[in-house]
Amino acid sequence: MLQGSVLGQVLFLLYTTADVIIIAQRHGFLALSYADDTQLYFHDKASSVETRLQRLKDCISEIDRWMFSNRLLLNADKTQFISLGTSQQLAKVQCHTVEC
Repeated sequence: MLQGSVLGQVLFLLYTTADVIIIAQRHGFLALSYADDTQLYFHDKASSVETRLQRLKDCISEIDRWMFSNRLLLNADKTQFISLGTSQQLAKVQCHTVEC
């Protein structure tokens, strides 16, 4: 593939996006992909966050294994987690970091 070509980008998306989205959905997450970035997201009650975070870790691990088996690399340095909510709801969340 030629770097920068439209065909290269389309093939990359077809090659990676469908499987990554399927993995995310299997773990109960929604996924959004654009170019070579993929976002996993969910919404839930503050009381359920710790359980969901374990599922998120499992999901990311499975995506990492899939990527490795397809000669791709998950860039852990660019992987981020953000939690959004009201200050009252965020105060109920005990876990403030996610380590995979």
